[in-house]
Amino acid sequence: APEPMKYPGLEPITVRAPAVIAPGVATIGPITGHLFIGPIAEQALAFSVQGKGIVLLVGCGHQGLAAVLERTRRLFDAPLVGIVGGLHYPVPHGRAIVGGIDTQRFAAWGPFGGLGEADVQREIGTLAGLGLQWVSLSPHDSSDETIEAFRKVFGDRYHDLRVGESQVIGAARQ
Repeated sequence: APEPMKYPGLEPITVRAPAVIAPGVATIGPITGHLFIGPIAEQALAFSVQGKGIVLLVGCGHQGLAAVLERTRRLFDAPLVGIVGGLHYPVPHGRAIVGGIDTQRFAAWGPFGGLGEADVQREIGTLAGLGLQWVSLSPHDSSDETIEAFRKVFGDRYHDLRVGESQVIGAARQ
């Protein structure tokens, strides 16, 4: 965890920088994103897929795609071949509307800002330019419209991310 914490039955390890967790698995280290409600440190996990390259597992993506990609470029010689998880694209709106307030957009950007459709298209273009082989966006904090935009650009390289379903990346093909 990027901050000290307690969890029943476990002893979480606080990481302040990139670190190897297990063979082929590392954290890219905490990156602080700035939300309307305050700063938040998040990290992504990097998995080395033998014979392929690096696949990132991103939690909520509040630290921003550019920061995640820059850190990944600095840390690894292997190519980035996949990204799975949250990139926080509640565009044009989030999933949690409470009392008429789009809470996902408000918590991240406040009442006056946030990413728009053009920003999302630019970031999709950035990822497409990397030649990713596997893309799987979390519906937790990204809209159906954004997920459809990813699906359209990445085609059969896009995979729906659903709780309880496995994603097998780099499996040997028969």
